[in-house]
Amino acid sequence: MRMRFHMCAFSVPKRDATVSENQDSVAPKAPRPHGRHDFPWSKDVTAKQGRVFFGIADGATEGVHSGAWAALTLRCLGRSFAEIFRPNDFEELLHKTGRVWSRYKQIRSKNGSRPLTLLPKWLEEETLDRGAFTTACVAWFCENNRWTTASIGDSCVFQERGGELIYSSPIKESRQFHSSPFLFSSQPASNQNLLDNIHIEHRDWEKSDRFYFATDALACWILRQHEDGKFPLRKINGIDDCYPQEFSEFVSMERETGSMRNDDTTLIRVQFAPEIR
Repeated sequence: MRMRFHMCAFSVPKRDATVSENQDSVAPKAPRPHGRHDFPWSKDVTAKQGRVFFGIADGATEGVHSGAWAALTLRCLGRSFAEIFRPNDFEELLHKTGRVWSRYKQIRSKNGSRPLTLLPKWLEEETLDRGAFTTACVAWFCENNRWTTASIGDSCVFQERGGELIYSSPIKESRQFHSSPFLFSSQPASNQNLLDNIHIEHRDWEKSDRFYFATDALACWILRQHEDGKFPLRKINGIDDCYPQEFSEFVSMERETGSMRNDDTTLIRVQFAPEIR
């Protein structure tokens, strides 16, 4: 029998931004947008080589093409079946992503298919030299009921059991969020302290558990609500994955009250699904 999980992803851009300007990314990859909403979308994900991979990434506005960099980072991590035991193992996977990005830039260059930006060539080269940036939080679920989470920056994963929040990673308290998280860069020179900022944890999971991957604005909201004695995961579970406007309305309301920061906001909701033969 093969293990599988059911996932549903939701995402909305910053206030007054368009869907195409949303620089968050999820894995497995969501389809391209065809209108005002490219989320939510749901999918059953079946184990490959005994593991199921999920991830979320938040491309930073500080760089150019950070959305593409975020998506590429998740794609490269998801394709790897290397065992992640230590931060050094994850660091090596991230460095491989940087090498793939270099080839991506070469293909999409003035000498290739098309320019990377609409800027003049001299300004494009100068801008791209500054690099693209992203946070990432990923997890591998194994058939032995163990799971490994690896993260860089302030995108988070939460584990719920019996209706209670029992675990969060890499951030444990809302006060730990700040405006300058460590970012994984497409420029190697900017990743000198990368190893020191990689967070790895190994835990058990049960078939009744639910998992939530969230970019920073939503992750901070979840922890603050939890600290205030409220039940944020119950509210999130009440969002119907068949109605994209429900997540948008929820985020808009929390932004209006000042409870949630105005930023690209993305959620993946994950739960074990019955095994298949």
